[in-house]
Amino acid sequence: MGGGSFTEYLQNLIIQKGMKSVEVYTRANLTKQYFSKLMNGRVNPTKDKLLCIAVALHLDLDETKTFLNMGGYALSPYNKTDLVFQYYICHHIFDVFSIDIALHDLGLPSLLD
Repeated sequence: MGGGSFTEYLQNLIIQKGMKSVEVYTRANLTKQYFSKLMNGRVNPTKDKLLCIAVALHLDLDETKTFLNMGGYALSPYNKTDLVFQYYICHHIFDVFSIDIALHDLGLPSLLD
C-alpha cells in the first residue's frame, strides 16, 4: 500500500468530518505514535485498525467500504468480526469499546490487544 493516496484520503475524511487527528486516534484506541506512522505512510494498518478508524470517524457503511477499499481491504459477509462492525455501523453505534465487548461475548479476538 502506498503512502500517498490512502493517507491523503484519510486526511480528507478527517477534515470532512470536522475532526482533529487526536479525536480520531483516541476514539479508535490507537496510539499517537502509531497514528503518526500511519499518516506518514510508514505502517500498513490491519483491517481491524482501519475498521476502528472508520468507527472513530463515524463513517456510514458505504463510506466504510470505500475507506477499507482504499486501504486494500473489503468487508466479508463470512467474517464474524466484519459482521459485528457492520451491525454497529448500521445502527450508528460508533464506540470501539462496545464493539470489542460484543466481539468478546462472541468469543472473537479483541481489538484492544
